[in-house]
Amino acid sequence: MRGKLESYLTRVRVRGGTNIHDSLKRALGQKTEEGFLPMVLFLTDGLPTIGETSEKKIREMMTSSNGGHRRIFTFGVGVDVNTPLLSRLANESRATSTFVLPEEDVELKVAKVFQRLSGPVLETPVLKVKSEDGGVMDLLPGNLPDLFEDDQLVVVGRYQGKKEMEFVLSGSDGKNEQKYRFDFAPQKNKEADYIPRLWASRKIAVLTEALRDLGADGSTDRQHPKFKELVDEIVRLSTEHGILTEYTAFLAREGEVFRGRDLRNSAASLRLEKRALKERSGFGAYNQEANLSDAKQRSWVAKNNNFLNENMEREVVKNVQQIGRKTYFQRGTSWFDAEAVDQKDDKAKEVKIGSPEFGKLVDRLVSLNQQSSLAMGVNMRVVVDGVTYQIK
Repeated sequence: MRGKLESYLTRVRVRGGTNIHDSLKRALGQKTEEGFLPMVLFLTDGLPTIGETSEKKIREMMTSSNGGHRRIFTFGVGVDVNTPLLSRLANESRATSTFVLPEEDVELKVAKVFQRLSGPVLETPVLKVKSEDGGVMDLLPGNLPDLFEDDQLVVVGRYQGKKEMEFVLSGSDGKNEQKYRFDFAPQKNKEADYIPRLWASRKIAVLTEALRDLGADGSTDRQHPKFKELVDEIVRLSTEHGILTEYTAFLAREGEVFRGRDLRNSAASLRLEKRALKERSGFGAYNQEANLSDAKQRSWVAKNNNFLNENMEREVVKNVQQIGRKTYFQRGTSWFDAEAVDQKDDKAKEVKIGSPEFGKLVDRLVSLNQQSSLAMGVNMRVVVDGVTYQIK
């Protein structure tokens, strides 16, 4: 059988264009076998040019034709590929996407994926949370990927209750159904202050990916209500948590974040429309995919905001600091709590270092585990219990 297959492949010649729709549909239509995790390895070096070329319809076909629940591991070779399409085909089927730049070794990258896919430890995993007070919201990733040997899965979410929770993780090891239970007791821990930013980083990536989906067939612009809704939330989370991406790095430039919510959102809309919505291939699309993939899978928070720009160069964002659970933006020689960027100067209560009022403020910051904010020094504006203080 293998000899016949190799003989057939040696006779294959490249002709015509790239028909992603029909080739993928044929691969998904094959019969699956019991005891095996069904997979498709989909490799392409071009954009869809013949047959059905609509990005949206190709994704819809994948959903309707994948009755066997095949995992579609996509490989984009070169930069003349539709990176959002390949990424979503993989993500929506619980697989992963891999992109090979012109100077990279395609065989090496494919081999690494093969090595990882030696056998799933837990397939089609589902995580459920049981709690007596309050629910868990915004669990990320929402659709858990299959777990293979040596994989690590980090799930983050929001919980507003106080009682102990029980997590139940279930799935199949390929032969039998498995179920694992974990107990978790919420508690304040200053060493875990990075977790809200980790969640925000992933949430911003998910929202940006949803925004990129709107540009699938070029019929959406920044006037679309859904586009505006996504942009507003991206900018809000970016400002609150200090998670700045290639689309929102402008907020850290002198004075930009202080111009008001509407102007911030408008400026971000222009950038997201030009890049996230309209760039589907080339280095400008590849760098976006690399940044989003990194943010969605991240299990730690970087010391500074950095990303790959469209020239594939690493950029570091300055004039923003994350201290504890707070974010500070710089204006001139002063640092402003993100909660105070929209406030007028006369709203701040001036407190001099060494004064009795300063001592009380320090005590309150200590009780909130936010005393690390004092590392910003003089000329800082901080919000505590809804009151804005200007430290001099």
